[in-house]
Amino acid sequence: MVEKQVEKKRGFQELPPNEKTQICRNIRYYVRLDKKSDETTPVTWSPDNPFGIFSGGYTKNRRMRGRETNPGYNELHGVDFRGVTRGLMQRFPGETISVLDIGCGAGIFGMELQMEMNSDGKQNVKARGTNIRVEKSAIPTDVMIGENLKYNDNSFHLVVTTYAATKYTGRLDLVLEEMYRVTKPGGEVHFQGESEIMSKEAIQKAMHEFEQKHNIKIQEKQDGLEAYWFKKP
Repeated sequence: MVEKQVEKKRGFQELPPNEKTQICRNIRYYVRLDKKSDETTPVTWSPDNPFGIFSGGYTKNRRMRGRETNPGYNELHGVDFRGVTRGLMQRFPGETISVLDIGCGAGIFGMELQMEMNSDGKQNVKARGTNIRVEKSAIPTDVMIGENLKYNDNSFHLVVTTYAATKYTGRLDLVLEEMYRVTKPGGEVHFQGESEIMSKEAIQKAMHEFEQKHNIKIQEKQDGLEAYWFKKP
């Protein structure tokens, strides 16, 4: 999170002092801390979202009214998840695409994806999240850890996590197994393989053993990003 301004050498302009910006590769989120904005677009929330902490809406230039967002998703936001979701909609015609965001924080990712993909009046996407503690979230959220997800097998079309589920675990193997288990056959998992506990060698070993066990290939999104994805057979 960068306050007041960002590096001009990266091509971004100085921001007014009452705003903060989070740079996510080629995507920028603006959050107005005073909750005042113009040209807002109303946001419609589902009945199962009791919090509505961003119900102030969006401006046309994607300035979000409401609380400050949580940091994260820098690498994963390099992925066009709208494109990923459209691909899943083609793969699963007639189904509402269920999305799980492990370690969702305030639920920004799931909220944004729903707003983008449900804009035609249909519920094309339904997002859910997990956190390790009770937090207000813009999407329905359950308290649990990534190593032990309390969902049935084959529950979600798309499972996404930043380092929230991997950074502080010494058991990436369990996180991978749980993400795989709750993903529907034909669905996708996108994650960051970053940890403050496991070495890079241990992370690579866990991913290699997972590939061998399930006869799949974990794809790296881009060299150096430590961001990966795989499709469940």
